[in-house]
Amino acid sequence: MAIVQARTTSTRLPGKVLEKIGDEELVLRVVRRLDTCKTLDEVMVACTDRPTDDELAALMWSKGIRVFRGSEQDVLKRYVGAAKEAG
Repeated sequence: MAIVQARTTSTRLPGKVLEKIGDEELVLRVVRRLDTCKTLDEVMVACTDRPTDDELAALMWSKGIRVFRGSEQDVLKRYVGAAKEAG
């Protein structure tokens, strides 16, 4: 399994994960590329539980991509939570 960390509150380029490259959001491009990896069974996006990431989570869910939402301040806790949710 791959866990992709993504959030929309980047200080240098806010919202960069939702910026489009061609006709596809950056985060979707990353997930689609990982989907081609033969050694992965699943890709999950881990984002914050803040309202600022609601659009990101909704986009992932609309594409059938699993999402884990957790602490904005504790990145490791988000990874652990995503891994536990995935089993």
